[in-house]
Amino acid sequence: MKIFKHLFFVALTLVFFGGCQKELNFDGEASRGSLKSTLTGDCNPININGYYQEDSLLNADNWVEVQINTNFAGNFDIKSDTVNGFSFSRAGFVQAGLNTIRLLSSGKPDTAIATTFTVFYDTTFCEFTINVVASTAGAAHYVLGGSPGACASFTKYGTYTVGTPLDAADSVTFLVNVTTPGNYNITTGSFVNGMKFSGAGTFANIGIQQVALYGTGTPTNNTTANFVVTGDGTTCTFSITPGGGTGTASFTFTGGPAPGTCSGAVVNGTYTAGNTVTASNTVNVFVNVTALGTYGITTGAVNGVTFSKSGTFTSLTPNPQMVTLIASGTPTAAGTFNYTPSSGSTSCVFSVIFNTGSTNADYIPQTIRSNWSDKLVGGMASDTSYIEVSPRTTVQGGNTYSVFTIDDGSGLMDSTYHRKGAGKYYEYIYNDFGVFDNPVNQELLLIDSTLAANGTWSTSFLGNTIGGSSADLRIDAKIIAKGLTKVVAGNTYTNVIEVRFTYYLNFMGFGYQHVADEEFFYAKGKGLIDDIQTDFPVTTTTEYQTTRVQIF
Repeated sequence: MKIFKHLFFVALTLVFFGGCQKELNFDGEASRGSLKSTLTGDCNPININGYYQEDSLLNADNWVEVQINTNFAGNFDIKSDTVNGFSFSRAGFVQAGLNTIRLLSSGKPDTAIATTFTVFYDTTFCEFTINVVASTAGAAHYVLGGSPGACASFTKYGTYTVGTPLDAADSVTFLVNVTTPGNYNITTGSFVNGMKFSGAGTFANIGIQQVALYGTGTPTNNTTANFVVTGDGTTCTFSITPGGGTGTASFTFTGGPAPGTCSGAVVNGTYTAGNTVTASNTVNVFVNVTALGTYGITTGAVNGVTFSKSGTFTSLTPNPQMVTLIASGTPTAAGTFNYTPSSGSTSCVFSVIFNTGSTNADYIPQTIRSNWSDKLVGGMASDTSYIEVSPRTTVQGGNTYSVFTIDDGSGLMDSTYHRKGAGKYYEYIYNDFGVFDNPVNQELLLIDSTLAANGTWSTSFLGNTIGGSSADLRIDAKIIAKGLTKVVAGNTYTNVIEVRFTYYLNFMGFGYQHVADEEFFYAKGKGLIDDIQTDFPVTTTTEYQTTRVQIF
């Protein structure tokens, strides 16, 4: 329901950041974040790959993967120190969130020793150790005991507990049959349940002997982790089940522990006074889990309705985790009511609007208090916005517009102006979108529902500049289909109209260039339910789906 707010920024940034005009140059900002877990403060798992031998130049198979929790998207430059003749580094761009970055190697090991590196990102650093083997021995040849089944004579050492990082005592042993002495590198590959095992060294003799693999990482849940060991073309398997998580869970609501807004909460379904709630009436809240176990969350009854959920947290990742509270009861009155989900000493607050039933048949309803929630598909909880038709109006160019407010979870952050008439729906564009040199003060026709499928119209924004150079925008619109039935975010909508916007930009008089496309789906009586944005030529697609609708 943000309508033009999303689309125009997409259209322009594609042109300039894509490098279509060589005269323009933007310096990227540095990302901000940490190599360490936001939950425990310990270093995130580091995955080491490749075979490291003294006096042997490293290649594309020699790399290290680190995990970074990024708070602010931007450029990154992650480096290790140079130790024993080699190092690791990588630079690029990263989005906000948990990211895995593969650091590439350079140099060659000088000496066959266990080599410890320190890797740096932003203001944080972590350590990892690589075993460098001697060059006097070639590659060993061997068969993993039990291959391709369970690892022969498997023994587990150490203690494996959810949320506790593995240390030097956490290792496993099993048998191998060596046919040619030499260097070996045996690993379980990528992380399973937050853990992996590896070992490198030299087999001095032929015959059956024991080999040890050492664990790294942090168990994330108490389910059984099945590992596949690989070495010299053979495989065997073993399993480890971490302990913990059998008691009562510990967690806090995002927005807690003291009562406050439930950050990122999404209210699903329609709530009408006198109508008993159904399975579609739920609320998604988010919690940060610090200890596994069982939980029970309830709001108590407000306006005849209770939200609750019980279950078991089996994993510490990802955080925050979503819990879907299920509604029960029959609402007794229309209006807005606050609910406080709580468990132990943690709680937060969300609001639910109950209506008296709506017969609104507009493609963009403008009745006061009508509201929507939309979410970036594939995004985080913070990528959810709440849009509401406020009681305020504004007069622009002689026309009266309803004011739609937008709340991104941290407070009101934007607004849009809308009006309707004779089956047509308009938005008044009044800002510069952070791109033009001057504000745009002009009306845009969003929908002409009087047209049949394949009907078209066009809107031009002329006479603006970017960086002092001329810039004109043209939007060609087309009715793709009418009367559709479409499922969006698990909700079924009927009487849907599909509108396509095609964006053309004329920068510095070079002529109009096709820069982006956007598909809008509006449901009669509900509003915008799906917004799919694609740049041109296609490199990225972004989609915002409406997750909840409340029409008065």
